[in-house]
Amino acid sequence: MAPQLQILLIAISIGVLVIFLRNVRSYKLDLKYALVWIFTIVSCLVLSIFPGLLDIISKVFYIKDPVNALFTVAIVFVLIIIYTLTKALSDASDNLKQLTQEIAILKKQVESEKNE
Repeated sequence: MAPQLQILLIAISIGVLVIFLRNVRSYKLDLKYALVWIFTIVSCLVLSIFPGLLDIISKVFYIKDPVNALFTVAIVFVLIIIYTLTKALSDASDNLKQLTQEIAILKKQVESEKNE
């Protein structure tokens, strides 16, 4: 990897990591959802600092080219992020349904007490 590209990738990774950490510290992002992103960014930073790790990963998993190992790792991280976001959306949907039902019950109680 060219040194200029390596420096650029390291700078971008650090910049994105700082942005995510600031958003977590200012409570704009919930930590439990940001952890997957932070782990992904740190992994990109490590791969940027030590590009030889891709050679090791490709040899361990019998992948012909390190570039293919990079794509494989990227796809795995994307799938993990998608799963995390899907789980969060499902939980939020369940909470919304429960709150809607509770509000409907409370409205019914208020109306019945008002009519008495």
